[in-house]
Amino acid sequence: MAWTVIPRTGSDRAGFKKSLTTAQLATQCGLSLLRTLTSRPGVTLEPAFDQEDLPLVGLEHPQDVKPLQHALYFPVDDDETPVMAYAITRVMPTLRAVGWLPALTRLLTSRASPPHVSATL
Repeated sequence: MAWTVIPRTGSDRAGFKKSLTTAQLATQCGLSLLRTLTSRPGVTLEPAFDQEDLPLVGLEHPQDVKPLQHALYFPVDDDETPVMAYAITRVMPTLRAVGWLPALTRLLTSRASPPHVSATL
């Protein structure tokens, strides 16, 4: 499941948010990081549950209408993708929330190119 960490208003501790629009997920985790992750062979980002009326999960035009739980699917023998996904969706947002990493908006405005992650660890 692609849960992400978000800051809580009035608290020093971050919380988890499980249901996000795809645009919110991309904002929290970094659109270019998610695109790099899903460009790996056999890796897809989809709704976690098969329900009616769920929007498509696309990173070309991330939907910002309906929150849903996202799931990352990857081949069984892929040892790198789950580690990368955990870092992108949990570790990095947590470090941003506590101030150990700069916010994505500050990164994007201070660099000519967006942040990226290598496909190999």
